[in-house]
Amino acid sequence: MLTGAFYPEVSGGGIQALTLINALREKVNFYVITTSHNFNLSKQECIDNIPIHRVIRRGNRIILKLQSLIWFIWIFLKIREKIDILHFHGFSQKNMLFIILAKIFKKKTIQKITSLGDDDPISI
Repeated sequence: MLTGAFYPEVSGGGIQALTLINALREKVNFYVITTSHNFNLSKQECIDNIPIHRVIRRGNRIILKLQSLIWFIWIFLKIREKIDILHFHGFSQKNMLFIILAKIFKKKTIQKITSLGDDDPISI
């Protein structure tokens, strides 16, 4: 799962991801990759046996975005052998990176639109 925010932070995409995880947890192993602006949250933890990987966003300057890009690539490469499908909640710049990584490593993708007027096909 790739989402902009995840528990304990609250977002529509994060709630949808958690609902899907809870519905399928007996049949599917999940990993969550997310971002956060909260410096108090752990970069890596397990919540209810679900591994959570967070990239802490420190701002929008280009150097900080490059730092996040490197962390996202590192996380993906670390768990890529355990991934069959990348499930995106919402659409953002980070999704473009993960779509490229999915193509390179022959992973399937699912795009879940979460914000009408922001990430729906017409808006994009």
